[in-house]
Amino acid sequence: MNRIRNWLGTLQARRAWRARGPASDLTIHVHLGAHKTASTYLQRVLHNSRELLLERDITVSIPRQLRAAGWTNAFRKTFWRDAQPTNDQLERLRSFAPESGLWILSEENLLGGPKELAWTRTLYPRLPRSLVGLRTTFPTARIELFLAVRSYDAFFRSCYSEMLRYSGYRPFEEFYEAERFARFSWVDVVGRLLRVAPARSIHTWRYEDLAEIEESLLRRMTTLQDVSGLMARRPGQPLRTCLSQAEVEALGQDASEAATAPAEKNPNDSSTSPAFDPWSAPERTTLQARYDADITRLVQQHPNLWIRPGT
Repeated sequence: MNRIRNWLGTLQARRAWRARGPASDLTIHVHLGAHKTASTYLQRVLHNSRELLLERDITVSIPRQLRAAGWTNAFRKTFWRDAQPTNDQLERLRSFAPESGLWILSEENLLGGPKELAWTRTLYPRLPRSLVGLRTTFPTARIELFLAVRSYDAFFRSCYSEMLRYSGYRPFEEFYEAERFARFSWVDVVGRLLRVAPARSIHTWRYEDLAEIEESLLRRMTTLQDVSGLMARRPGQPLRTCLSQAEVEALGQDASEAATAPAEKNPNDSSTSPAFDPWSAPERTTLQARYDADITRLVQQHPNLWIRPGT
């Protein structure tokens, strides 16, 4: 049933994408994340340069603004349910966008959320619905999609850590099921993007390459050739780290109390305790090898999608 639902969602998204009307004066670059791939860092770089970008007819919207204005929740309520969107709903969503120029819309929660990994059978199953929503809301805009991926071992544990920050304690063993997580694949996620949108409108990169490709990525995302002004406004330190091993253990000491008291969003003892790491050496090696194999496959099949060092 889930497979059929996912297939139908992808088919609907593809039809919506290909039904685009005459081009408008608005271009939208949608930064989808993924979660725990330095999305907050990139959002801060863009937000710190918002005035410089606005002078060049580039508007930036990051999660803090989108969620405070109710845009993200309105979008998900409109398109993640089976009901057809109303004109009032669409107009509300459109009212947040500029009329022309480039709009950089950065919101990883269009994919879903880290805690959903605890029960879903595919990685980001709501992605097709969000793609339908973007094209339905902005039928004449030029839309390009930006997505980062990360090694499965680091991605899974970081998503678990993020779930603890916002939803309270849950043992890792209840979050991670090896057989189910084995189905989670960046090949599948990128494949769903390609089944909906043309390859020329998709930009992907490895989180592990960010330091080397940051300028190239910012040039693509902003369409500016000179991004030195943005690079000069980068945050000076990491904005959020994985919970430490000590913090996770402390939460687990009293699970019943922690279940109703989410972890601090800005832990301050990570520097004195190693980051939480649930993997044995063989598990980590297996997950990293699967990631490397998937990326090799994707790069071989779709080389033009990737922003890579030296390009």
